[in-house]
Amino acid sequence: APGAAGWAALRPGASRATRSAALYLLAWGLVFSLLTLGQRRYGNDLAPAAAVLFGFSAVALCEQLTRKLSRTTLQRALVACGAFLLLLVLFGPALKTIYLPRALGSWAALSGDPRPRRDVATSVSRTLHDFLREVRRLTPETSGYLGGEESPEYGIISPANLGHAIQYEARRPTATDPFWWYIGLENWNRSMAFLSAEDETSALSDAEALQARYVITSEEAVPGSVSGRLHSRDGASFGLRPGLGHFRLVAESSPGGLGLGAIFRNTKADAVAYKLFEIVPGAQVEVEAEPGTRVVARVEVRSNQGRTFTYRNAARAGADGWARLSLPYATDRSKDAGSRFGAISLYRIQVGEQSRALRVNESDVAQGRVIRLKSMSTERVPQV
Repeated sequence: APGAAGWAALRPGASRATRSAALYLLAWGLVFSLLTLGQRRYGNDLAPAAAVLFGFSAVALCEQLTRKLSRTTLQRALVACGAFLLLLVLFGPALKTIYLPRALGSWAALSGDPRPRRDVATSVSRTLHDFLREVRRLTPETSGYLGGEESPEYGIISPANLGHAIQYEARRPTATDPFWWYIGLENWNRSMAFLSAEDETSALSDAEALQARYVITSEEAVPGSVSGRLHSRDGASFGLRPGLGHFRLVAESSPGGLGLGAIFRNTKADAVAYKLFEIVPGAQVEVEAEPGTRVVARVEVRSNQGRTFTYRNAARAGADGWARLSLPYATDRSKDAGSRFGAISLYRIQVGEQSRALRVNESDVAQGRVIRLKSMSTERVPQV
């Protein structure tokens, strides 16, 4: 886009004033273009200059396409129409994902239409707004929201682009923020390390350093990372990979709702844009089995949106004859705001051809209590 200012300055017949203005615009646009490439919030500062520069670009392209025509009324009309259509196409993604849903919502409100509109209900802004309201409802309040004297009791790890919205709408602290200058480089880097970690132990170490109790995932999560496995598979085991035993789903956005990434690429119709997981010690289940035997634990879980899925974790018994699993969901249903969802069955522990049901209490999960299944009989080990 800044290069278009150069075209304006070198254009045949350009006056001295036009060239001076174009060179000034070139310098201004170049600085903010480079800043925007580093962090897209600077796109707000670039926008006024970019509007002019993209206009220059469209006109320059259309003039090149019609350069064999003499400077006639027809050529001017073709350049004007071509530039208009080109800019309209470039504006299309923002028009479709942001402005059109807002306009439809406004029209529905003005016309008194009581029927819900899917295009409004699944818009980028509505999806994020509703999800963060759930985050606020289902997580404990922290100190220091309106004042700087108190430190919050915990933090939420999240993709950087969500940080400011989480702080404003959910009123919960994060270590990343698009306006990140006050966050500090150390906490920023730790958050990025967590979001890219492929090993659960490393991710938990970063979370502990950040004093984080929750993590929010999105469709932009790195495939194969802990965050990516949480978002795509809810942390369940698959293939030869064990499950993530220290994260349990608390809330997710409405199915089909558009996340921020939808502005830049297409998403699946039934995709879930955001998920909130709580980081827990997890019940430590030890199952007696022949060395090398694969032990699998399964439990049915219902999300706050009514979606049901199976959480699985698996491990092989070691040389000492014990398989060790960490289980993040409690099977005793609490009576708080989240009682409508969570685990909706007992765990089913499978050892070879044998299986049995296992009840896991909330205190087992919260305290990391050891539960031994010796010859498939239950024994809870007291914490020291």
